[in-house]
Amino acid sequence: DSTTTIRLAALARGPGRVEVVLRCASTAFQVDHFRATCCFERSAVGTQRSAAGFEVPGDRVPLDPGRDLYGTILFHEGRFRRLLGYRRLGATECVAEVAPGETDDWFGRYLPPALLLGDPAARDAVIHAVQACIPHRTLLPIGVKRLTINSVPAPGLRFVRALERSHQDDTLTYDLEVTDADGLVCERWEGLRLRAIQGTEFRGPWAVPLLGPYLERRVRELIPGAEVSIVVQRDGTSGRRPRTRRALEVAVGHPVLIRRRPDGRPEIADDRVVSSAHAGDLTLAVVGRGDIGCDIEPVEPRPEAFWRDLLGPERLGLAHRIAREAKEGLETSSTRVWAVSECLEKAGAMIDSPLILAAHRDGRVVLASGALSIATEVVRVRDVEPPLVVAIAARSDHARL
Repeated sequence: DSTTTIRLAALARGPGRVEVVLRCASTAFQVDHFRATCCFERSAVGTQRSAAGFEVPGDRVPLDPGRDLYGTILFHEGRFRRLLGYRRLGATECVAEVAPGETDDWFGRYLPPALLLGDPAARDAVIHAVQACIPHRTLLPIGVKRLTINSVPAPGLRFVRALERSHQDDTLTYDLEVTDADGLVCERWEGLRLRAIQGTEFRGPWAVPLLGPYLERRVRELIPGAEVSIVVQRDGTSGRRPRTRRALEVAVGHPVLIRRRPDGRPEIADDRVVSSAHAGDLTLAVVGRGDIGCDIEPVEPRPEAFWRDLLGPERLGLAHRIAREAKEGLETSSTRVWAVSECLEKAGAMIDSPLILAAHRDGRVVLASGALSIATEVVRVRDVEPPLVVAIAARSDHARL
């Protein structure tokens, strides 16, 4: 294992204000890799309850960080593996549990072991808890506007609530709040900036709870202006309607009353539109505004005659074109077209609406029908065979005729 020497330099700028910089041997101690101003003032943060009366959700998301994150999506080892699980997980928000430390051997054997500013591994876990919101790209911290720390940190279980404030190109900005098991605020992070690193994409197979945040990120990339919330859940113990209700409640963020239209489509009692689909024991739920639709279909080998009967000659021709452009099998491209047709119907479009290939890249194919864009992707889900085509339709800012 390689090692490096780091150097911390500090300069008092005034009463209660100290400027610090971090340098390292790999750049001959000539580059300030991090810079901060420490303000030593009494803070009430440790005596406050979580903002806006926030309460930790009771049920855990069925995601095991040790199996589903560490070693694949997260690179952390040893004492830095502190994530216990999630109570809420979406593309722009999460509530995570961080385990207390079990060791105090951070320094040399003859140095005091006390951690005056808290556990570094726990604080690192506070940052990398956000990674599950963007599971396909490695995130690295590049700065924070303000970090307020409780003056008397105590060991114990921590809960992290993270909210995305902005997303510009490869830079994401989050606010985080860390509380103890009693709901008291331990620290607040304002304006944490994270950089999504190019060339680090994770492509699966996916743990089911990560699929919703991944798909939501992709849809927002591929369909400009689309504002959707996407959830994927696994449940083989109940019927489709109870599964749809549970998934939609997670997507909406609170319990909802679902009504059924005469054609069976679900509706909720506000101005948002919902759509759902099923494949085996998986449920896909989408919530948004305007015209939306979704579908999820297994990719299975079938003869071309089957697809001709199902799609018709015109859309089978489109499937052939997609197969050539995307360099994939006809069974995959035909499944895309079939899933898109289902999305169009759920979005209220005519079943035979004109459909064109709008864009394709790295296994993602976007089709368009008037002002509707339909993003499709083939995904592999852990313990699920065969691969699945997921299609999401939404109204785009850039209508294509």
